Amino acid sequence: MRYACSYVELGNPGLPHAVVPYHNLKNADENELRELGRAIRWHKSFPKGANVNFYEMTGEDTIFERTFERGVEDFTYACGTGTGSVVTVLTLLGKVSGKHVQVDMTGGTLYVDAERNAAGRVTDLYLTGPTNVVRFGFDRRFLLWLFSCISPPRTGADARRAGPWGYTPRGW
Repeated sequence: MRYACSYVELGNPGLPHAVVPYHNLKNADENELRELGRAIRWHKSFPKGANVNFYEMTGEDTIFERTFERGVEDFTYACGTGTGSVVTVLTLLGKVSGKHVQVDMTGGTLYVDAERNAAGRVTDLYLTGPTNVVRFGFDRRFLLWLFSCISPPRTGADARRAGPWGYTPRGW
């Protein structure tokens, strides 16, 4: 099966996004959509991989969007660069005005304004909406890296006991 797709890299360095229209997105089978997102995310056309942004027009300047995010390898509640990518593509295609475009996602609603230069290129995006902390904490790998940065280098038997990070926290 083939799907229409637009590709855009947002930011510096460019974050790759595939923007894919999907009919009846709100009622799509979650597992089928996940498999399609995974297939597109790893497609050979995207050497860096890509976040996959499925969207459906739900009204004038109103969109419903879902992002299958690389690195997460699943759907996220919201994605700012994904939302910006969808609005950028739809603005350039003339499907939305680029002014106060409403993007509804699982995690809430964002409003996006796309500024264009004289040549018609989108130069700036402004996203407006609430933020929420979904998770707070540190990953063990981050802590090990942090400890390796702040502890003195070890030699001999101490280095072998400390492992590749150069530090073994007590009790680990």
